[in-house]
Amino acid sequence: MPLPTAILRVVISSISLHVFFTFFTCRNLIQLRMEAFQPDVLIIGAGVAGVAAAGKLSQAGLRVLVVEARDRIGGRVLTIHPSGFQTAVELGAEFVHGRPPESFELIKSSGLHAVKVEGQPFCSNEQVIGKCDFWGRIEKVLDAMKNEGLPDLSFDAFVKQLRDPEISEEDKSAACMYVRGFHAAHPEEISVQSLIEGIKAEEEIEGDSQFRLPQGYDRLVATLAQKLSGERAKTQLN
Repeated sequence: MPLPTAILRVVISSISLHVFFTFFTCRNLIQLRMEAFQPDVLIIGAGVAGVAAAGKLSQAGLRVLVVEARDRIGGRVLTIHPSGFQTAVELGAEFVHGRPPESFELIKSSGLHAVKVEGQPFCSNEQVIGKCDFWGRIEKVLDAMKNEGLPDLSFDAFVKQLRDPEISEEDKSAACMYVRGFHAAHPEEISVQSLIEGIKAEEEIEGDSQFRLPQGYDRLVATLAQKLSGERAKTQLN
């Protein structure tokens, strides 16, 4: 049974007041911190990019305030160190993609070592789990995409119009799964041209290789945070 109009108005008003006061409180906290600190630059988000930018800017002599909604820095990096475990457990970002010089310079300066990920892929057909050539399936579809010379369209549209006797429906399904998981994108929305450009960029950094940090990804964040230059860089959490 629908709620009476009067009750709905009260509920909506309460929600509106909550949103207003939440926004007002956050704005006031930031304003108070800015009045006390007077930053030259305000960075929203204390993820890896935000913390790295704050470090560079503060070392260049600018006053920087980093505002983060969470109660921690690191963004997608969320590492835990369970008692009794010899290696860290990653709940967020889990591997280093390829060999980008910037990442490996940071790994070296953090006193960490990167371990290359190797092994045999396993696939499931919803009944049996067994060894499979998962990456080989994906490569067939991606190679066809790079060689087609097509105008820009969605990856889903490309897969549906792809006619190649060497490429099965299972191959297409694996490629769509890869796009969803690795690129965090919907095949119906992501551009074929953007994928091609991304693949070219990956090839420049040996993107077919992956590395893990047994000591924890959070060690990289800690190294970046140490570069925040004293009184010229402040972080506001929550």
